[in-house]
Amino acid sequence: MREAESARSGNASSGNQPGPAAPVGDAAARTLAGRLAVAGIEGHADPVQAWRRLREVEGRRATLVDLYQLVAASQGMAAHQLPPEQRRRLAGFAVSQDLPGC
Repeated sequence: MREAESARSGNASSGNQPGPAAPVGDAAARTLAGRLAVAGIEGHADPVQAWRRLREVEGRRATLVDLYQLVAASQGMAAHQLPPEQRRRLAGFAVSQDLPGC
């Protein structure tokens, strides 16, 4: 009961609480590069394979934005610079990982 009350009142309203996967004092582990390192993913890994491995380690904490960032970085750009069609394809891929058959 106490855990449920904490979950309802704590993180949902504050917005600036650290996520459960990263210790409060470990800021490097909260960056994408830090999270990749914790997951054992090297910088030159295929971006889709890196994201899949991150999903294995972190579950849904590995987001579509992470996938965008990985793919964009492999092309020498920022995530917001990915063409809309490429973002749509990546989004479709990410959804298919959560909902096979979609």
